[in-house]
Amino acid sequence: MSSSSETKGFDAVFNYVGGRGLYQWRLLGIVSIQMMVLTFHHVGFVFLGAVPKHWCIVEPLKDSGWSIQQVKNISIPSIPNQNEVDGVEWNECFFYNLNYSELIAKHPLFEDAAMEVQKLKQLDGISVQSCNNWVYDTTVYSSTVVSEFDLVCEKRPLVATIQATYMGGVLVGSLVLSTLSDRVFGRRIVTLAAVFIVLSAGLAASFAGNYTTFVVLRFLVAIGVAGSFQSCYVLLLEYSEASSRAFLGIIEQLPFAIGSMIIPLLAYFFRNWSTLQLGFTLPALSLVSYIWILPESSRWLATRGKTDDAIQILENVARVNGREKANPGQIRTILENCQEKNFQVTEEFSIWKSIRAPVLNFFSLLKTPNLRNRSLALWTLYFSVTVIYYGLSFLSVRMSSDPYILFFLSSLMEVPAYSGITVPIVCRWGRKPVIISSFILTGMSLFGLAFMPLNLLTLRIVLTLIGKLFVSCGFAIIYLLGAELYPTTIRTTGLGAAVIIGRFGSMVAPYFVDLKITSRMDNLPVILFGCVSIIAAGVGFTLPETRTMVMPDNIEDVENEFHDRLSDPAPFGQHSSEVV
Repeated sequence: MSSSSETKGFDAVFNYVGGRGLYQWRLLGIVSIQMMVLTFHHVGFVFLGAVPKHWCIVEPLKDSGWSIQQVKNISIPSIPNQNEVDGVEWNECFFYNLNYSELIAKHPLFEDAAMEVQKLKQLDGISVQSCNNWVYDTTVYSSTVVSEFDLVCEKRPLVATIQATYMGGVLVGSLVLSTLSDRVFGRRIVTLAAVFIVLSAGLAASFAGNYTTFVVLRFLVAIGVAGSFQSCYVLLLEYSEASSRAFLGIIEQLPFAIGSMIIPLLAYFFRNWSTLQLGFTLPALSLVSYIWILPESSRWLATRGKTDDAIQILENVARVNGREKANPGQIRTILENCQEKNFQVTEEFSIWKSIRAPVLNFFSLLKTPNLRNRSLALWTLYFSVTVIYYGLSFLSVRMSSDPYILFFLSSLMEVPAYSGITVPIVCRWGRKPVIISSFILTGMSLFGLAFMPLNLLTLRIVLTLIGKLFVSCGFAIIYLLGAELYPTTIRTTGLGAAVIIGRFGSMVAPYFVDLKITSRMDNLPVILFGCVSIIAAGVGFTLPETRTMVMPDNIEDVENEFHDRLSDPAPFGQHSSEVV
């Protein structure tokens, strides 16, 4: 165990109370609850906003006595498609422009009417017209947001807008609630407020009567989800010593994968969108327990000058970790040295100034050459990993007639990415070669998928799952890499800016996916995601390896990295097995 003289700042406290003991494992379990249950909202729109097969309602044929298939044969244009169950792809937005009342009157039998329509097609052709009402196939979904609000045909872009708006809420929540967590209320209060927002807006969204109301409520849910995710992530790391933060930072994402695996189970049993939205929200009631079990960050309390409160919590940390009671005077000295400079407990705090500060600090990320290069590279990587990750998540449910199994398998691929594969490899070989390899392998699997014949469905599914595995590996590493590349003085600002850029990737992902429909090119989204992945791999080569680098404390350290770098110059050089 290092002595306090060897450990600087707040981390010296862990020499007395323990920084990787039972308390840290218990806290990991506590914050994992919110990570798992709030994931339902974060990814569940895959099922809430699923687009079921649909076709135009032709009013005169509703009382014809013909079967659905017969009505479609008479009134709906189609083209052969062997990938469809019945070998035919029915037009979803147009129907034949015929006098159906007259047709039924003259030919009440379907066979006679069908022959008459066929003659008209052969003689003069039949024009088509758009419709305003649709029949939705309820084989897979009883109802979705799409069928509830008729978000098809000309309104189809509004589906992607729901998810884009949600990610906009995540962006707002990341900016505003994280700032309030840092500067005003602390981790615990912001998390509790975020949970209240999710519960109230999530429950209300279950009964939304129109599109606009649903979008606004989902936006509010996203603000709460982002605030809880970020505050709890920071809280966990602030109670962990430096040697265990890389491990905890990756393993804490495992509940996200578990939550994603539960989503198709909920969607299978709750096939009505309103009930499913309720099913996504009610598990968050378990987070009310945070009132009693979620601690405040003693590190944050120390920077706010609330030393007595911090000591009381740290005494509990020491007790749970089985440490002998430390001299309060020693801990008090460490904590008082952590109080933020220029911060006065009695000062009148301006929330507006607090929110405006990160915007002003943003420009410091582009101030010097090395820091500017790191920032631009990281922003590219964050955007790339999010647009590919969410793009594959949305694409996976459209590849098979059983979206539940396929989405479960897609989520299952994240489990090894957040545990068994990534952690040991990153610790042994470093961050840079793993992030580069993740993007290259993702790109290779996506290009393989793009040029795989549509009738080889099993191989297409396998390639999709491989792509999801490797992009999830990249997702697991990118946050750690960002934390290690920025200096202490602007680390939070740097990470916040990178996350914001990443949110833009998640906002445009559903529009990329919809290109499959609007362009009539099934593989266009996959080709675009593959190109983004290969470009990101190339950008990864511009970053330094951080595995054996001393984390910089200020901008000057970043600019002098050429002289101080300890890592191998070659990105795929042989490394020792020492964990760093």
